[in-house]
Amino acid sequence: ASVPHGPPLVLTVATGPGTPVVGWMRSLNRCNFSYRVLGLKEEWCGWKWRAHKYLEALHQLPHNAIVILCDAYDAMAVRDSAGIVTAFRSFGVDIVAGAE
Repeated sequence: ASVPHGPPLVLTVATGPGTPVVGWMRSLNRCNFSYRVLGLKEEWCGWKWRAHKYLEALHQLPHNAIVILCDAYDAMAVRDSAGIVTAFRSFGVDIVAGAE
């Protein structure tokens, strides 16, 4: 596998641009992240639909991109994107997963 490179891209699925999503975007902007909101203004069609949205987006990215899949309704960025990349690389693996 090639070494992941570049700044991380944060992906989320959110159907509405409400207050939580706006706060999420502001936190990412403050911490120097690029992001994409998938499914905006679409009808929520369940967890399988959400997974499909993520897969569609992932297939459009370089195979060695650093990507973060993140909930936009109850999460905020608090660490600069460069710090996240450093932490990710310190694991020495291709995938890092976390859950609440």
